[in-house]
Amino acid sequence: MMSVLFNHGLRHVLLDRDPVQWVRQSATRKKIPAVLEIEEVKSLLSALGVRERTMVLLDVVTGLRASELFALK
Repeated sequence: MMSVLFNHGLRHVLLDRDPVQWVRQSATRKKIPAVLEIEEVKSLLSALGVRERTMVLLDVVTGLRASELFALK
């Protein structure tokens, strides 16, 4: 999405260069993500309060990272 945004800015001379083009990114995972079975998710949800249950449900259906979940207000 950012690439499309910056290309639009370049095309319409709103920017002189794409500031993201020289950013290096790691191509490999640092660790394998933990994947819970449906029964594990159900038992986890039953043990949580409303706020924490909402965060877990958001994570289960969207795949957000923990830092992204904690940043939500």
